[in-house]
Amino acid sequence: MVWLSIVGLCFDLAGALLVLGSILLLRKGQIRTFGALYPSGGPSLDSMRELTYTWTGAALLIVGFGVQLAAYIWKTGHGWAIAVGAGTAAVVVALGAGCADALARFLLRRFTSS
Repeated sequence: MVWLSIVGLCFDLAGALLVLGSILLLRKGQIRTFGALYPSGGPSLDSMRELTYTWTGAALLIVGFGVQLAAYIWKTGHGWAIAVGAGTAAVVVALGAGCADALARFLLRRFTSS
């Protein structure tokens, strides 16, 4: 049952990284055009809160899932479980990114064709 928890946490971690990745990787120029972060009055503390909450939330999700994963791996008592957990997470992230790209292409075709 511990292995099922490890795999589940790998999926959680991968999902958190994919959901939040596009926001976390925004560059300064992209932040200006992201939503309504800069209202008509220009940047302010209030306009930056949404983005900083996202960054903080992402860090908490990633650390939380990572700690849970480490606890389950430690519970198994096998050092090689670290490699299995890391490998599973990497594969799930890659597969998730591939699925997201395929879905983006599908949606682009669907919404740009008349």
